[in-house]
This record gives sequence, C-alpha cells and structure tokens, in this order.
Amino acid sequence: MSLAPSSSYVSVNGLVSYKLPYRSRINVYGSLGNLRDSGDPLLPFTINSAVTSPALDRNTTEGHARTSSVNVNFTSRPLRTVDVDVRFRTYDYDNRTPEFLTTERVAYDNAVSAVTNTALQHSEPFGVRRASLDADVRVTPIRALSGGVGFSRLSEERTHRIFESIADNILRLSLDSVGNRWFTLRSKYEHGERRGEGDAAAIGAALLAIGEQPGMRHFDIASRDRDRVTITAATVPLDMMSVSASFAAGKDDYIESLFGLRDNRHQVYSAGVDVSPSDYLGAGLSYSFERYSSLSRSRQANPGVQFTDPSRDWATDATDRSHSVIAHGEMLDIARRFDVSVFADYNRSRGLYQYLTGAVPDRTLPEEAIVPTTLPPPTQLPPVRSELARANVDVIYKLSERWGLGLSIWYEHYRVSDFSLDAEALSRLDPAGALLLGYQYLPYTATTLWGRAVYRF
Repeated sequence: MSLAPSSSYVSVNGLVSYKLPYRSRINVYGSLGNLRDSGDPLLPFTINSAVTSPALDRNTTEGHARTSSVNVNFTSRPLRTVDVDVRFRTYDYDNRTPEFLTTERVAYDNAVSAVTNTALQHSEPFGVRRASLDADVRVTPIRALSGGVGFSRLSEERTHRIFESIADNILRLSLDSVGNRWFTLRSKYEHGERRGEGDAAAIGAALLAIGEQPGMRHFDIASRDRDRVTITAATVPLDMMSVSASFAAGKDDYIESLFGLRDNRHQVYSAGVDVSPSDYLGAGLSYSFERYSSLSRSRQANPGVQFTDPSRDWATDATDRSHSVIAHGEMLDIARRFDVSVFADYNRSRGLYQYLTGAVPDRTLPEEAIVPTTLPPPTQLPPVRSELARANVDVIYKLSERWGLGLSIWYEHYRVSDFSLDAEALSRLDPAGALLLGYQYLPYTATTLWGRAVYRF
C-alpha cells in the first residue's frame, strides 16, 4: 500500500538528417509520448486508527499526460574561416490529470482540519511548455585566434505559477586563442535578461489569496538581469609541465522582487599544475576559491495591519566561502607488474548569515520612502563551517597480460558546525512537537577497503 503506483509511458520517435550545400547539414528529431498511471488506489490521509480519515475526492489518481518534443540542429561552414551552429528545441508536457478537491486534511498525523482557503482546495496539475533557440557564429581570421557571437532565447509556459510565461534572452561574446603550443586562452562574456509576462496587479492578488506578500517573486521565474564572465588560460612552459588558471564572476539582479531573493554575486578563482615526466609517471596539484553572496528580503508580519507595515521589513545578507585543494599522482608499470594511483582532496567552507533591519539598500525605492524599523535588533547566528578531507590509494597487480588484481583504500574525514542541524543544535531526533527522520549533520570518519579482479579485453 505504501509503494509508488505503477505507470506506463509509450513514445514514438523519429530522426531525419539531410545534407545541404556549403558544407551544411540539418537534423530534425521528433517525439510523441503518452503517460498514464495504472489506476492503483490512493493512500488515505492517515492510517492512524485514532483519527477518522476524511473521504477522498476520488479513489484513484487518473493521471494522464501527453508529451511532445522537437529538436532541430543546423551546422554550416560556408567559408573556411566561418562556422555557424543553430539549435532549436521544444518540449511540451500537457498534464491532463483532473483536479483533486480537498476540503479536509490531516496535518502531522494529528487531527482532521478544514481547508477553508478556496485557492488551496484544488490541486494544480503541473504542465510546462519549453522552447529554446541557440545560435552561434564563430570566425577564425588566423590560425591561433577565433571570436564568436551567440544568442539564446529560452521561453517557458508553466501552469499554476505567478508568471505563466517567461522568456530569457542571452547575448554572449567569446574570444579564444587555441592551437598555440605555449599558450591557450578561452574567454566568454554573457548578458541575460529574463522577463515574466503578466499583470502586476493580478499577480499580487493571486499571491495575496494564498497568504503571500504581493511584492514577493519566486526566484526561478522572477524577472532578472544576469552578467557573467569566464576566463580560462593554460601554458606549457616545458614538455613535461602544464600550468592553468581560471576566473569566473557574475551577478544576478532580480529587478522586480520586493521580497524574496534580490540579488546574488559569485567569484571563482582556480589554478593548477600538472607534471608528466614520462608515460609512466604523472602528478598534479590544484587550488580553487569560491565566494557567493546574496541578499534576500522578507517582512515579519501577521495578517492585518502588520502585513502591510514596511517598518517590519528585514533581510538576510548571506556570504559563503569555499577553499578546495586537489592532488593526484600515478606510477604505472612498476617492475612491469604494479600500477599505483593516489588521489586526495581537502574542502573547507564557511557560511555567514547576517540579519539586517532598518534601511536595507533597495534601488526600487526612493531614499525618502525607506521607513525606519520597528523590529528589535536581531540575534545574529554563528557561522556555518564544514571540512571534508578524502584520500584514495589504488593498486593493481598484473597477473598476466589480461588478468589483474586490484586493491583500494578510501578514507574520509568530515567535520561540521551548523546552528540548526548539528549534534549540538539537535541533541535528539524526537524533540517535543516534531519528529526528525534521521536528518542531522554529524561528523564522521570512514575507511573503506575493497578488492577486485580485473580482466582486460
């Protein structure tokens, strides 16, 4: 009775490829599918014998959906110095499952309660229609230098969301230098603008009907401006050595979100070196640093006057930093019998959540519109810290040209300090009024040893 119900999915697929002049080709792929559940009975709201489970609107899901997708790929090289790549994709998930009416429910296996909000009484069969277009043109004027410009448009139509239609337009520029033994460079800049279609007043009313702030926006579909740049460089100063470095930075600005995620930024730096003095020896070492920051806004308010009181606004300024070191080494064909490889990495992260009240920077409001806070000063939480160290040693002994024996040792060491889910915060998994099903962050040390037989075809 507790197992997931069975379902069936039948699809028909087809592919057509056609060669065109000027070293061009077009591929078209299509698919149609039909999804249905097997009609297994639905579970009741509760199996607690002390509670009378409310009657279900129907006894089976009657789940039904139809899917369709089309992929069109066009590639061309009309000139030796020009490459064109265009890809178009669509996917439609048409959910035809009937709505399910719920007027009563059982929360936390406790007691029957009435669902009085009409906006929450009916289920929302989720459906989505996606379309994406990617077009890139790359020019290679000389052998070691190429530049390109590209455009992408990602559109989605989602049922039962505050924006039922969104579009993301992305422009990208790239400049690469490859084919040079001494130096390789790849760089890309992207600018994207995502916008949702819908009347602001109607969206605010829909959010208000389910108890949300009218100025709140869900970050995965909210209107947003994005800028991002990535640079990767590598050099080979010696035949046996290569050195690489990379940098990435970006910012998301949610331009219409009064509440929820307002903006986030990230920077990623990395550098590494690999050495291979022979075909049988190799080693490498790399380091990376990542920094992420975000600002989220909310309002501490109950229904009534407080719900519209801007003096009760507050925000979370979050910053996460992570350091990572990775090392590896290989020694092959030792005494024509042994292959040994070693891998190790160390990761350390730190997250800080700073609570703010009062005049939180907000470019959507004029300075004179910022209302002084009436909230008490918040109690700040300690940083969240974690460390993970791993190491692996793998040895293979060759019995013959085809057969071998392998032995591996894997070691892990994890430490964590989390103000909500570590052992200090949760001394037991059954606190009063709640039950945590083993969801707790705990430090551990683990050592795994295993052997295997290897056969080479």
